[in-house]
Amino acid sequence: MPADSAVITKPSPTVRSRITNGSSCFLGKVDGRSALARRQRDLQHAYAEDLGNDLTAAQRVRVAQVAALTVRAEMLQAAIANGEPVVDEDLVRVSNALRRELADLGLKGSRASAAPVEPDADGPGARILALLRRDREDSSNEA
Repeated sequence: MPADSAVITKPSPTVRSRITNGSSCFLGKVDGRSALARRQRDLQHAYAEDLGNDLTAAQRVRVAQVAALTVRAEMLQAAIANGEPVVDEDLVRVSNALRRELADLGLKGSRASAAPVEPDADGPGARILALLRRDREDSSNEA
């Protein structure tokens, strides 16, 4: 085996994926013209800009994941606003995953000086808050 065979060279743009070339944000045959695809692409660009645009490959993957989670959270919030049934745990899980990913990327998503806001007593936020409090109480009772 030649000594230089271990050298990794950058492949030609014609043999790289559309994501690697930057001509698409989605793998596969996704029509990027839908409102959700445009929103996700806009979020990817915004998060990349917040991070300085000079991202590593791993950061680009995480930015894409954060954008997808953000779109999913927005979809769940829109369903709630439209009065559609939503499993509260789904919104909590997506929101928690999004918060963790944002923190891991160094994007906090909220200002430390912002005062906490209590949700309306009969709104969906109150249901989520009640679930979180119940889970916290259950876990403290188990310990």
